[in-house]
Amino acid sequence: MERRTGTRPLNILIVDDEPGILEVSKEYLESQYGMRVIALQKSIDVMQVLSEESFDAIVSDYQMPIMDGLSLLKQVRSKNIDIAFILFTGKGREEVAMEALNNGADFYVQKGGDTKAQYSDLAHKISVAVERYVTRKEMTRTNSLLHCTLESIPDGVIVIDRNGKKVIVANRAEHEILAAPDGSLIGTDADRLIKLISRDGTDREIATMLRENIIPTDVEMHNFTITTKNRSFEVSTSPYMVDNVIQGGIWTTTDVTGRMEADRYLKESEQKLRRIVSAAPVCLAVVKDRRYVEINERLENLLGYNKGELIGNHVRVYYETQDEYERAGRELYSPGSMKDSMASTKTRWIKKDGTLIDLLLSVSYLDANDKDAGYIAVATDLTELMRAEGQLQDRLEFESLLAKVSRLFTQIDVVDLNDGIYKALAMMGEQRGADRAYLFEENSETRTMSNTVEWTADGIASTKAGLQNVPVDKFPWWREELLKHGLIFLPDVDELPAEVERNDLRSQNIQSLVVSAMFNGNVLKGYVGFDYVRRKRPHTKEDLELLRFIGEIFSYAMVRREKEVSIQKERERLRNLLNSSPIAVIVYDLVGDDLVMSFSNEVSKQLLSKDMDALVGKPVKEVLPNISDDTIDSYMKCLRDGLRRYDERDYHDKDVHARFQIWTVRLSSERLAVFFQNITDVALLNERLTLANKKLTLFGKLTRHDVANKILAVRANLDLLKLRLDSPTLIKYVNGAEKGASDIAEIMDTLRYYLDIGVDKVCWVDLGDAMDDAIRLLGHDRSASPRIMVSEELMKYEVRSDKLLPIVLFNLLSNSIRHGGKVSRIDLTVERHGDEIRLVIEDDGQGVPEEMRFTLFDFELDGRQGHGLNFIKEALNTSGMNIEYVGDPGHGARFIIKVPNGQYREKKGTTLAS
Repeated sequence: MERRTGTRPLNILIVDDEPGILEVSKEYLESQYGMRVIALQKSIDVMQVLSEESFDAIVSDYQMPIMDGLSLLKQVRSKNIDIAFILFTGKGREEVAMEALNNGADFYVQKGGDTKAQYSDLAHKISVAVERYVTRKEMTRTNSLLHCTLESIPDGVIVIDRNGKKVIVANRAEHEILAAPDGSLIGTDADRLIKLISRDGTDREIATMLRENIIPTDVEMHNFTITTKNRSFEVSTSPYMVDNVIQGGIWTTTDVTGRMEADRYLKESEQKLRRIVSAAPVCLAVVKDRRYVEINERLENLLGYNKGELIGNHVRVYYETQDEYERAGRELYSPGSMKDSMASTKTRWIKKDGTLIDLLLSVSYLDANDKDAGYIAVATDLTELMRAEGQLQDRLEFESLLAKVSRLFTQIDVVDLNDGIYKALAMMGEQRGADRAYLFEENSETRTMSNTVEWTADGIASTKAGLQNVPVDKFPWWREELLKHGLIFLPDVDELPAEVERNDLRSQNIQSLVVSAMFNGNVLKGYVGFDYVRRKRPHTKEDLELLRFIGEIFSYAMVRREKEVSIQKERERLRNLLNSSPIAVIVYDLVGDDLVMSFSNEVSKQLLSKDMDALVGKPVKEVLPNISDDTIDSYMKCLRDGLRRYDERDYHDKDVHARFQIWTVRLSSERLAVFFQNITDVALLNERLTLANKKLTLFGKLTRHDVANKILAVRANLDLLKLRLDSPTLIKYVNGAEKGASDIAEIMDTLRYYLDIGVDKVCWVDLGDAMDDAIRLLGHDRSASPRIMVSEELMKYEVRSDKLLPIVLFNLLSNSIRHGGKVSRIDLTVERHGDEIRLVIEDDGQGVPEEMRFTLFDFELDGRQGHGLNFIKEALNTSGMNIEYVGDPGHGARFIIKVPNGQYREKKGTTLAS
């Protein structure tokens, strides 16, 4: 077999447990036949490789461990993988070949014999199998495309074979046309098909062609029109050809119901046109050659002529003058006068009674495609048009009023809100012809209504003064109507059913009124209305629309005023609060890229010795000329991330030389507050205190050094004295002196620890490291008795403390070993209690006697000095921690160190137990 050319190489997957077979197969197929080969030694890896890459064919050995070739074939086919499969094996049994082919193998190739011939045969069968798959896929795709196309067309299609005279193809549309269930037409013979078609009668020629199997040639086509079930269809037949040989007939059924309906519609159009002209609600006529051929009743009534007097008459007789007739003719009928097939002009006609009437005359082509067919003329009485123009003008003025009021309230300040409301009421009252326009507001706290703004027309008395703080319950009908309907409109006050309200309105000489409620949500805030005193007036929809609109604007404006008043009060309260603060405060706003001062309290003015009010609106560099760029950057960073910042900085200018503590707090995305406090004196005091501590520490070191030397000399002399004494009594006295010297040395060591309390800076101390340092100071092997057991949980925490924490732990461990009796084990653990953690140190010794447990941490303990435990308590208190003893006598000692929230944290990279 020759190498394939002009196409991509076939991608082949070969599976064989023999490496030698794989190697030679790959070499032959790639070098001799231009294939690309992927070789696999394990059949169980095939499915994974198929999921990662596409292949044209699989060549598999039969006998393989774990999964043989047949099993692999079945697995591939069970997954519906569409790929050629060739069994290539030395197994020669016929039943294997048959089973392989029955399970979907394309070929069975036996190993052995001439190598070149064997691989030529294998390559040939690979190509044939792949070609089969390609052809089958293409046929499937083509058939699917043809099927989808056939099913998607709206026409019915069936194919009848030439010999059996049976339906071999029928699409869904044909089933629907013949009201047959889907698929039921396939296999139907000609007689049954005729019965389906002829439910309502069938063309004889169609029946003859179906029964006698007459099929037109490729140069002719038969078309029939049939009517069935109130629908019309056009049936066409054409031959079904294969290799230029007629195999059957194709019958196409097209629904032409709509087209035939259109034909009928066209035939009826003329009659409809006449009826339309007659029934049209406008003055309408059909004109041809300047003569009337049809008019409607409205035109008869308009001109005063009857139809017989107008039909066939020349249009000239209705014009006032010949000049006017010619002018109108030029406007309507001259070339180029019609734009968009229509022309209009104003003219004057003479009615039958001789009176003149102004008209708007419009003409258009009766048939745009046949301009000689005549015109349709529409005559409009301009009296009606002018009335409509008047209404339109009123509406335009109304819309203009709404726009003016809206614009007024977008520009007004809430401080001048009542002036704006008065202007709006005046504009509305004048435009609607009212005598009074007013606003009532409800006070929810006092449950009263007051007329807060009133406009009156010239000569109309004001009623505002007498309508203040009116109880809302005084007029129950009035309030109920506003709450229920939001409107009250009374064209005639005398017809008001509520006597109390009617009498009150009469006392104000009101004849008609209209009122619209104002709500904030579901809460009634008041109402706005018009009074008519000099006449009764029926209210229009514009009145109601206007009052609803203006009520919403007023309500929104009043709510905005309430909010701004509330905000102003809150600002004033905040200003008073900041002014009463003992800490200086400056507020900056972000304007563009600059921070601009907007507020400073009284303390800041005293600290900075400046006229801070004159600096409002100035950038921070003008407020504090010597402020560093780093400080300004920290302010901007606070605005961006919202994190509070603390700092201590020196500030120097001609008036101020001080050190400040500074807290920066973001108030909003464009505003921040800077709190600062002069700590110059505190800083100076801290420096002096630090110096005093250094001096005290130095003094302590010098004192301890000198005392230690003296103690050493005393001990040495006492040792020499004991060597020379034989008297037990004198030796007893010497031992007592040695004991005193040892106590003095212990006191000096404790004094060293006391001097270190509160001197070092507090930092985060790893509990595990602190415990290791304590055990190192103890000089004790953990595995020796007593065993010191440290829990893993303890290793996960850090606490805020100074360098004395290891000394504290050392003292506690030392106490257990020295005073606990027979201690075999010391446990150090951590427990969680709410927001705090507890460090527990306990042993299994004799514990602390009951009489000592409450004085255990005193400086003087049971007649002796308890400096060690007292030091532990003081050192822990300095770091914000507390220690207590909770053990029972005879059951070991148990000390608990409590570390509050904020004084401990979890180490990074650890997970704490619940």
